[in-house]
Amino acid sequence: MKMTLNHGSGHIDFEVIYSDRRTIAIIISPEGDVKVRVPYRTSPQVIMDLVDRKAEWIIRKLQQMELIKTRADKRDFLDGEPFPYLGRDHPLYIRIDARLSRAKAILEDGLFIIDTPAADTILLKNAMEAWYRDAALKYIRSRIDDYAPILNASPKRITIRQQKTRWGSCSSKGNLSFNWRIVMAPAKIMDYVIVHELCHLIRPDHSREFWSLVGSIIPDYKERRTWLKNNAAKLTWQP
Repeated sequence: MKMTLNHGSGHIDFEVIYSDRRTIAIIISPEGDVKVRVPYRTSPQVIMDLVDRKAEWIIRKLQQMELIKTRADKRDFLDGEPFPYLGRDHPLYIRIDARLSRAKAILEDGLFIIDTPAADTILLKNAMEAWYRDAALKYIRSRIDDYAPILNASPKRITIRQQKTRWGSCSSKGNLSFNWRIVMAPAKIMDYVIVHELCHLIRPDHSREFWSLVGSIIPDYKERRTWLKNNAAKLTWQP
C-alpha cells in the first residue's frame, strides 16, 4: 500500500508492507525507497503518526542516500582499473578472444582477468559479478563453518543475492542470505556481517541480548558496523 506524508515544504512517499511482525520498522533502501513494515491490523493513522514523528530522520537518511549515489564508483571496465576483493584493490586486465561464447573472470597473481569475446561493458560487468558471487559464497560458507560451532547455530540454507537494503538477512525458517557486494569489503567486515546473521538464528531481533551475543564473538562490532555504514559507496559501482 502506497502512502504519502506532507511534511513542511515537501512530502515523503512510502510503501506500507503488512506482515506477522510485532513491531513497526522503517527501512530506506540505497535507491531512496522508503518502506514501512508493520504488523497486521495496524491502522493507517498509527502508521502516518509514526512516519510524521520520524520525518526529520527519514529526510536526513534520504539526503545521505543521495550523497552516496553521487559518490558511488563509476566503472568503465578498462585495463588497469582497480576492483576490490576483501578490502584490497586488484587491477583489471581484459583478454579478448572472439572464439569465446561468453565472458569469464578470474583472480590470478593479483590481477582480475576477464576473458571475453568482446570489450562489451555488459559482458564484462556480468562476468565480474558472477565471480564476486561465487567468491562471496565460498568465503561465507568457510567462515560459517568456523563460527557456527561457537554459537551452536547453523543455517539451513545460504544464498547470495543482490539485496537492495541489507548486507545480510535471516529468515524465520533459518535461512541466511548475503549481498554479494560484501565480498569487496575487508575480511573483518565480512566476518561481522556473517556473525551478525548467525546470531539472528538465536535472537531474531536487535535487542540488548542480541548485541551482547554479537559482542561476545566480535568485541569491536560497533567499529566494524560504522565502517560499513561509512564505506557503502566503495562497495558499489555504476557501469
